[in-house]
Amino acid sequence: ESLNLEDAGRTLRYRFAHEALDAWCAELGVDPSLGRVATAHTVDDRIETLLARLASGCGTGALSSISRARGRIVRPLLDCERAALREWLESSGESWREDPTNADTSRARALVRAELLPVFERLNPAFRAAMSRTMDLAGDDDRVLSRLASGFARDFATVSTGEVRFEREWMRTLDRA
Repeated sequence: ESLNLEDAGRTLRYRFAHEALDAWCAELGVDPSLGRVATAHTVDDRIETLLARLASGCGTGALSSISRARGRIVRPLLDCERAALREWLESSGESWREDPTNADTSRARALVRAELLPVFERLNPAFRAAMSRTMDLAGDDDRVLSRLASGFARDFATVSTGEVRFEREWMRTLDRA
């Protein structure tokens, strides 16, 4: 599918998680649409994703970083710091799996984690909290823009058999966002 190694791994992990969820729902007699897959993404993951996206260029929607929910995927730990989660796991006698690529700074995420985050934290000790607010605000803005765009698309378009036409003059009245 022309994916890089990380994207291919993510695709497979989510595919496996959805298949396992479907099987578990079937075993329990639960409607699969009611099932959820919870991930352990933290605020650190959100920030690393945001900084990697900023480096490659992105639009407003990408500034919100990792979403709290998408389909049947939920991420309940996005306000938790990775270090606090690990501390809690250790105090509970639990372990976690560490992906070896997390230490490979030839990969963008590992480079951001190892080199950029410490610099930003020196600039602002409350960097994680500040970025969390910024990502939430960007997400709010993107949702508003999406609703507005949907309304304009509906109001400025004519749909006929297999074709959608937009009123060019009306479209020119809109801001670029």
